[in-house]
Amino acid sequence: MSKSFDRYNKKRVTTSYLSVVICISLVLFLVGFFSLLILKYDSFSNKIKEKTTVYLFLKDSLTSSNIDAFSLLLDDKKYILSKEYISKKQASEIYSKELGQDFVSFLGENPLKDGFKLKIKAEYVNNESLKEIEKEMLNNNHVLDVQYDTMLVDLLNSKLEQVSSWMLVAGLFFAVLAMLLINSSIRLSVYSKRFIIKTMQMVGATKSYIRKPFIKHHIKLGVFGAIVAFLLLLITIYYIDMNIIGEKYFITDFELLAKIFAITLGLGIVISWASTYFATIRFLNLQTEELH
Repeated sequence: MSKSFDRYNKKRVTTSYLSVVICISLVLFLVGFFSLLILKYDSFSNKIKEKTTVYLFLKDSLTSSNIDAFSLLLDDKKYILSKEYISKKQASEIYSKELGQDFVSFLGENPLKDGFKLKIKAEYVNNESLKEIEKEMLNNNHVLDVQYDTMLVDLLNSKLEQVSSWMLVAGLFFAVLAMLLINSSIRLSVYSKRFIIKTMQMVGATKSYIRKPFIKHHIKLGVFGAIVAFLLLLITIYYIDMNIIGEKYFITDFELLAKIFAITLGLGIVISWASTYFATIRFLNLQTEELH
């Protein structure tokens, strides 16, 4: 009978500790994920902005030397991230492939122009800056036309601003949620040992002596929960990199990952310590008849 009771009690304690670790892990995973998005947001939004393309179409009268000179001129422009020259022949091949038929043979001539495909630095991807760039390019005698999607640029900037605001709100929400859920879980764990706490107090143990093993143990659970949360986060961001972004974007930023690990570990330790401290204080201050 005694052995059965001991096994039951051990199973109950293990279940209690497991629930604490699971709660800490899941909540810290969410906090870590939103911390990752917030810390990486500027870089990520810049990466999206830098996919914006500006097309420069050149006049037909230009010679190869004129085009080479113009290309060198573009290299000196501080707002250009990268450039690619596309001849009218290359452009016709691209369009023919997209259309599925040779439109040049159908028309009898190639109506397309030689030009440059430009990628613009993120800080210049707004319609005000792009209009200035367009004006500057059109003042050049080699440029026939400048094209970019103004509606897409406006939409991109407005959506990125909205995402930034919502991410901050969500980050704060999950940080508060982390503290509340972890605190609640640890309080339940300490609550299950309230009679042990009161018994130790009745035989003369000091409050600090009673608190110490509880705090130490729950800090260990907090550390373990943070490690589990970080491993789950690594798996998640690797999946995002490979299946959504298409390249190793988050997973190779070791400095950022170190910061995220420090945040999750720090939160796991601090919240576990504070929750255990105040939970044990509460039960230490209760009268024996109030434990039931």
